[in-house]
Amino acid sequence: MKKIVIVMLLVSMVLGGVFAQSNQGGRFLINAGIGFSPPAYDGSFSASAEYLLSNMPLSIGVYAGLAMPKTTEATTGSGSFALTVKTETGAIGFGAIASYHFNLNNNFNPYVSIVIGSLTIQGSTEASGYGAGSIGGGRYSTSGMLFGINAGVRYFFTSNIGLFAELGYSPISIATLGLTLRF
Repeated sequence: MKKIVIVMLLVSMVLGGVFAQSNQGGRFLINAGIGFSPPAYDGSFSASAEYLLSNMPLSIGVYAGLAMPKTTEATTGSGSFALTVKTETGAIGFGAIASYHFNLNNNFNPYVSIVIGSLTIQGSTEASGYGAGSIGGGRYSTSGMLFGINAGVRYFFTSNIGLFAELGYSPISIATLGLTLRF
């Protein structure tokens, strides 16, 4: 999982640099935040790079998110008939993001966003005790569609640096707080 975090951070930095250098006419928003995840995960990290379209209140870009693995343990039965099952689950998503901005002309910027992309969920299961052999265990991975929608607000306290807060639905995060850089 550490390798996935490192790769995601490197991709975010490279994409941010590419987008920032290609700015011709519009502006760019580079966002990084820490989120509160759905109950299956222990927090999240997300990053996006968005290009503000000229003369329109829209932005488009790329998104990457990581839901940190959460370990759960459940025991049934007691004594020599106790069965303990331990699971660990995490997720990573990459996709496209599009946002509608209600007010781009001052420091306060409310917006709504939609994210569509690819989601991979990885985890492991381990059983011990009575009947553990019938449950099995091991690692698993599954992929599917990433879909998220949220409402957010940014406040720029300088011309290029601001904070953002988002609330909505996503398999990666349901609420996110973070930093925005505007170029």
